[in-house]
Amino acid sequence: MDDDVTGDQGRFADPGWTTAELLSGTVLIECPTCRSRAQVVARRPANKGFGPRRLSCGECAYVADHDGNEWIVYEDGRDPWFGLPLWYRKQIALGVLWAYNEDHLEALRDYVLADLRERQKSESSGWANQSIFSRLPSWMKKAQNRKRIAAALDDMRHR
Repeated sequence: MDDDVTGDQGRFADPGWTTAELLSGTVLIECPTCRSRAQVVARRPANKGFGPRRLSCGECAYVADHDGNEWIVYEDGRDPWFGLPLWYRKQIALGVLWAYNEDHLEALRDYVLADLRERQKSESSGWANQSIFSRLPSWMKKAQNRKRIAAALDDMRHR
């Protein structure tokens, strides 16, 4: 990926990802015992973020399970099941930047740097406000903040 943070990135087409879709995959967190990178994964195919989850750390072998019957979206960058800090999380003057995994992080960077941001009308729900990009805080959407946010996302990417 290009490390250019000029803000001249062309178009971003919103893929329409919902929070539930992002949570169906792997979520990277900070291990509660050794602070290394750990992951939370579905123990069987997840249904919109629901279903049993396992937290595991490859560094210290810490393991924890969650029934996955409920989850909470924390605005301060914690995972939805255990409430632990996400691996990709950074406090900047504007607010807290966070991403569940590498794909989420890269998509946020692409969004922030895009000069034109496009949304597609959903066949099932029309112009519903379900996309993670339609729900970003206003400070992340402002052109004047592009360079600062992109630089912070790059720092997170190289963690």
